[in-house]
Amino acid sequence: MLPTRGGAGTPEALAAALAMAYDGAVEVLVGAERGAGVDDAAAALAAAQQALAGSGGRAAIRPAKVVAAGPAVRCSQKIAQQLACVEVASAAAEYVLFLDDDVLVPPHVLETMVSSLEDTPEAL
Repeated sequence: MLPTRGGAGTPEALAAALAMAYDGAVEVLVGAERGAGVDDAAAALAAAQQALAGSGGRAAIRPAKVVAAGPAVRCSQKIAQQLACVEVASAAAEYVLFLDDDVLVPPHVLETMVSSLEDTPEAL
């Protein structure tokens, strides 16, 4: 889940999220404020998908969508976007990873985190 304000680094952050190494199911949800925020997030997602289109593999087939969040009332807009994503996330999801649109995640971060959690179930 990646809340965004549509900044300049958003397509790169989305591309990194889509390209994370992990053999399990991954759904990328992009939280955006209704209105222009959704348009900006959709453009950033399309740019990320376009950049990865020729690479094939996981990134090319991972489901990703923009989730519209209303204006924040009792929390920050970032939290409102994360909550909107949680509401539409797959009920089958075992894990949720919250990302930021100004951070490029390392390619193996999800794989490493899931492996660590599964190797140490008492950590949960």
